[in-house]
Order: sequence, then structure tokens, then C-alpha cells
Amino acid sequence: MNLLVIRFLEMQAAEKGASPNTISAYMRDLLEFEKSLGRALETADANDIRAFMAKRGFSSRTGARRLAAVRSFFRFAHEERLIYSNPAEGVEPPKLGKQLPKFLSVADVEKIIAAAKQDARLDFMLELLYATGLRVSELVSLPLKAVIKTESLEVMGKGSKERMVPLNDSAREKLASYLKSRKPASSKWLFPSYGASGHLTRDGFFKLVKNAAARAGISPELVSPHTFRHSFASHLLANGADLRSIQAMLGHSDISTTQIYTHIQAEKLAGAMASHPLAKKG
Repeated sequence: MNLLVIRFLEMQAAEKGASPNTISAYMRDLLEFEKSLGRALETADANDIRAFMAKRGFSSRTGARRLAAVRSFFRFAHEERLIYSNPAEGVEPPKLGKQLPKFLSVADVEKIIAAAKQDARLDFMLELLYATGLRVSELVSLPLKAVIKTESLEVMGKGSKERMVPLNDSAREKLASYLKSRKPASSKWLFPSYGASGHLTRDGFFKLVKNAAARAGISPELVSPHTFRHSFASHLLANGADLRSIQAMLGHSDISTTQIYTHIQAEKLAGAMASHPLAKKG
């Protein structure tokens, strides 16, 4: 691997506190750019970056994410005086359309959880995901000590920010049932595995969720752990929860991130208004 990329990734981890998932995404994006370039990454100019963004056929959202990785890399290299100028400085990111989060109906969530009943671990994980809105990375890496206080959950989120998330009665009951069969029982992780990480991986859980969706008769393409997170927030808002409370439970640092869920409710209200007698007369 390019030694400059390695130095950049080490800086992101040590000085910026970037998560392993962010480091992995940066590495993947930069290696793909270097592969398409056909020469050392640090020799690229602005036209090379624009060509990379154009020819790969990325969605605007994926393109924006990958350009952010490229920009961060060249800013680092320039600040460290490893290159003379920053070629990414004048490259504009693609315009992002407003993308509303996808979520499931309450009935579909219940069907998927019911399809996992025979697996105590998966049953509890899905219940926990829907009851708390955790990110998948937060869920799979929960330490056992996070559930010492069974009325709430201690979660370490993005930027090493800790938050408390309440557990409902159903989640607490399933936790008690799951702990009886948890293996290996000596593990420090809530969801242990015999793999290198010591706990269930994101990819492993993704597959379990999609398999549960298929068993429930719901297209796996429509379901992911993040769909459960969106469903958690959307259903809370629909039932009267305020945005500040939802923001705290989701671990959003900025309320504007949480406000996207109000667009979902606005669309539902617009649909309801279409059935109004005056709307029909119009």
C-alpha cells in the first residue's frame, strides 16, 4: 500500500479519533482512486480527480463521500508539506438530492422480529435495535457491562460520546432470556463470537437481518439494520415524541440531522390532506 496513504490513515486514527469503519472507508476509496489513476496517488491533479468522479458512475451521495476522502488525504499531504499544492481544493462535490430515510411499518418490524423467535440472540438484537435505534456498529460492539443496569443501556457512540438509552420491558425480558444461552459466557462482549474481533461483526449481523426478513416474507433488499434505526425514529415521531428526545437517543450531535424525519411526517400529512373534501373539489 502507498506509504503516504498509510501515514494519512494513522493520523486519522491517532489525531482525529476516526472510527475503524471510517478508516476502512477512507482506505477503500483512496485505493480505488489510485488504481484508476494508474500511478502514485500524490501525483494526481484536479483533472484526475474530476475524471475519477465522472467515469465511475457513482451516485451523488457516494461520490460526495469519496470526494471527502480524497480531499482529506490531499489536505493532509499538503499541510505536512509532502506535496506542493492541494489538487482537490478546487474540485466541487456533486449536488446531493434530498434523500429521505427508508423505514418499515410497525407490522413489518413485528413480522421480522417474530421470524427470529427461534434464535434468542437474534431475537434480542432485533428487539434491541428497534427499541433503541442504535447504529449497527454500536450494537455489535456492545460490551457486557453496558447492560449491568437493565433499565438502560450505556452506549459509546461516534466521537467517543457516551449516552444512556432506556430499555423497554420487552427488551429487558429478552435480554434476560438471551443471557442464559450466551456463549462464550466468559466473553467481555454482549454478543460474542469466536472470530478475530471477539464479537459478532457488522457483516455477520447484516446477513442475519436479511435472512430474518426473507423468512418473514419481506424483501431483504428493503431491510437492513439501518432501516430499523430509521423505523425507530420515524415511529417515535409519529407517536408524539419530540425531536430533541429522538436526537439524544440516536446520538446525533446536530438537531438538523434528526430533522430529516420531519419530512417523512410532512409527506404523510400531505397524503392525508389529499383526501380532504376541499382537496377533492379542487
